[in-house]
Amino acid sequence: MADKEIKEILSAYALGCMDKKNLDHFKEYLEIEGDLPYDLLSDYVKLSSLIPTILTIEKPDPKLKETVAKNLLSLQNEVKEKIKIKQTSASELKSEKEEQLLNIENQQEISETEQKFETEIESKSLEESTNFNTLSTRTTLFSQGDYERGTRETEEFPNGENAASPFNLFNFIVAAIVIIILVLFGYYFHNTNNKLEEEVKVLSAKVDKLTNDLNYSKEFISKYEKMIDFFNYSDIIIINLSGTESTSKAIGRLFISEEGREALLEFKNLPILKNTEAYYLWIVSNQISYQLHSFVPKTGEKFILIPEFPRIPIEEVDLIIVTNEPRAGSETPQGTTHLFGSIKNGK
Repeated sequence: MADKEIKEILSAYALGCMDKKNLDHFKEYLEIEGDLPYDLLSDYVKLSSLIPTILTIEKPDPKLKETVAKNLLSLQNEVKEKIKIKQTSASELKSEKEEQLLNIENQQEISETEQKFETEIESKSLEESTNFNTLSTRTTLFSQGDYERGTRETEEFPNGENAASPFNLFNFIVAAIVIIILVLFGYYFHNTNNKLEEEVKVLSAKVDKLTNDLNYSKEFISKYEKMIDFFNYSDIIIINLSGTESTSKAIGRLFISEEGREALLEFKNLPILKNTEAYYLWIVSNQISYQLHSFVPKTGEKFILIPEFPRIPIEEVDLIIVTNEPRAGSETPQGTTHLFGSIKNGK
């Protein structure tokens, strides 16, 4: 497909003459390198050509005109100021160049006068050559006298380095004292910092221990709060439970309260269940089995709270058993018995 047709399709979509579905259809044509039907393209072109006739020409707001005019005037003023700045800079450059030219001319005049003066000196040098010997003798005598006087002054007055030596020694002593003080201060600060860090470590360890103890106590209270409330009842009856031949190591106890109609089961050494099984607690009264509770013990769990105890007199309970049954439930005890006991074996 030509680029012109692609641009027309995109402009039609931008103007709202094409929806998303048609645009996807157009993309599919492009991906398979096909051509869009001519009649469909002509319809899009007609619709896009009708857009200018539908739209109304809006006149700008007079306030907008004023703001645009103000901006244009401000730009004009800025341009004029820039032109003035350029003109002034050009005039300054001209004045600097003129000054440089004047300096060059002055230097040339000075050089010419120097040459004239040198020629005059050369002419006079021949006349003064006769007086050279007398002047040389005088200068030698003068230099010897100055040398002797200078040696006396150096012997009478010490040089600058020797005079400044006490001051340098004082500065050295002060600097050494300051360095020693800084070293001692750094050592003291280092030791105190180490001690404080050790104390912080000890305190943080104590805080961690206290927080762990507090968390353990909170967990213990939240875990055994119901059990503690249960033991507040005054009419608790204890029934000892023993293991069977298959589970001889298993033991347990059942705590019953008629006042609260609740019970608490304690167990140990129960065998591990299958994934589809659960333990069931039953009571047998007048040859009828009542299901009290079903549970799957977690690792380390030893107590199970039974929130509802059937309204059966304790004296009429003949037997208490714990069996393994399917998790789906069982109306009667049919699995293996792991714990059993009776009120006669209780208290």
